[in-house]
Amino acid sequence: SAVITGDRSGLVYSLQDSFSCLGITHLIAISGLNMGIVFLFGYAVSFMIMRFIFPLSLRFDTPFIAKSTGLVCVILYTFFVGYSPPAVRSAIMVLCFVASFIRIRKPSLLESLALSGIVILLWMPNSLFSASFLLSFAAVLGLVGMYALMESLPKWTVFMAIPIVSMAFTAPIVINLFGFISPISILANLVFVPWFSFIIMPIGITGIALMTVSDHLSSHILSIAFDSIGIILKTSDLVGSLEPVRCPGKAWIAVCYCGMVTAIFSKPSMTKNLIVSLCGVLVLAIPIYLY
Repeated sequence: SAVITGDRSGLVYSLQDSFSCLGITHLIAISGLNMGIVFLFGYAVSFMIMRFIFPLSLRFDTPFIAKSTGLVCVILYTFFVGYSPPAVRSAIMVLCFVASFIRIRKPSLLESLALSGIVILLWMPNSLFSASFLLSFAAVLGLVGMYALMESLPKWTVFMAIPIVSMAFTAPIVINLFGFISPISILANLVFVPWFSFIIMPIGITGIALMTVSDHLSSHILSIAFDSIGIILKTSDLVGSLEPVRCPGKAWIAVCYCGMVTAIFSKPSMTKNLIVSLCGVLVLAIPIYLY
């Protein structure tokens, strides 16, 4: 109803408050996650069309066409949401990752992340001081390192580790910038991130795409997406909360990332064990000393 009557600001703030209490605010931000879903949606649809139309799959490179279609969808989505700085940054991140998969036989996810950061900061240097830039790159850095470590493990273990690693790599920044954390954020991420990413958002994109075909069908599909979001909001009302947390300072943040980056990206050695152990002790000792 807020969308229909034009009261979008109230709806946005309601979503932000409710999603924050569950620790899943990143789901409604224009982030790399959203852009990645848009890319996968365009990739999957075009790939299935190419496979079903047999003459096309014989004549053209199906994976290349599917990846290119996904990139076009990302660009169109960026313009659709108003090409705001967060949307442009997220689009550049996805474009760099996909371009490396198209051009390089064995791409490096870490190098692709670094390339996207360089391009973004050359184009928009002030992004270095924005919360969305810091949170996006911190989360993706953790996921890149986690995937390299757990690539040989069962897929369900990787899936379970995603919200834990994302929260760990973004928590110091969140505590420093906002001073609040959600106690149930890990559980909420495990449940609502896949639900929102692979059910609600594809349904919403389908409903928007069908607006040019049938308003009646589009409204029915969009109502399903809104009802699903309503379930998340009700869950937030029941169990969601925000707990104030004082940041122990910049040195504590540096120690957190030193320990996490060393633990994930360094090769096994006595030096690695020593650094990680020392950082773990300091992460606990600094707040105790200060408070």
